[in-house]
Amino acid sequence: MKLSNRYVVLVLLATSIVGWMACKKKAASKEEATKAIITNLFDACKAGKNEDAAKQANDIMPEAEKNRGRNIDVSTAEGKQQAERMCTGLNSHWGNGYEFVKSEAKGDAVAWSVFPKGSNEGQTWAFREVNGHWTLVDLDPAKR
Repeated sequence: MKLSNRYVVLVLLATSIVGWMACKKKAASKEEATKAIITNLFDACKAGKNEDAAKQANDIMPEAEKNRGRNIDVSTAEGKQQAERMCTGLNSHWGNGYEFVKSEAKGDAVAWSVFPKGSNEGQTWAFREVNGHWTLVDLDPAKR
């Protein structure tokens, strides 16, 4: 291999490594990860992406609830209607904006108190990490 070929290979290797390191993201904290789950669900509904929102809701649903048939099957007409009703409900409550007021982390669980903008009544969304996956385990009323 000529010196110029070695130089090209070395430059390409170095560029690849630098690019890889620049693209690596810092792992999200528990609070950031669960906040993103709630935000993505609300935003999908607000954007009219009911099926996407239903898939997200299914993703955070506890296995016991899925086993009872409570997940939304968006491949059926009934499932699409369920997704639409879910988003209509979420949009009526959260569609004008929301605020994350406080979070609490305890072990493998994280809870967020979320309030519609300008309201003193909201909800606490509690998640538990199960096998590296966040599951919604409780949804309670919250007051400021």
